[in-house]
This record gives sequence, C-alpha cells and structure tokens, in this order.
Amino acid sequence: MTSITIDLPDELASQAAMAGLFDARHFERLIRASLRSKAKADLQVIWQKLGSDPIAPLTDAELEAGAQSLAN
Repeated sequence: MTSITIDLPDELASQAAMAGLFDARHFERLIRASLRSKAKADLQVIWQKLGSDPIAPLTDAELEAGAQSLAN
C-alpha cells in the first residue's frame, strides 16, 4: 500500500473534507476512472495515427474494455 501527500488550498480541503471526499476508496475510484479515461484517450490517438488502416474503427465499448484492461 502506498501513501501520498497532497497540498490543497485550505478552503478546497475544508470543502472536500465536509463532503466526505477524503476517503481512500473515493480516491481509488477517482484514480481508476482517470486511468481508464487516459487509456481510452491514448487508444483513440493511436487509432487516429493508424487512420489509413482498413480495419473498422473501435466502438466505445471496445475502447472502454481496452482502457479498463490497461488500468487494472
């Protein structure tokens, strides 16, 4: 298990704490979602670079599945 420390403006940190956002499970879900989103965007960039390839474009479901496999 890894611990991290972040610096936030006091007002933002206070609002986040009051909203219950300083929970390890919340951060884990947020980071996993961000990794899936980044992987999906990366796959789309790669796909665009392969624009001349005659293979049919990936569907959103295929991109999401690929992104999820990269994030795990």
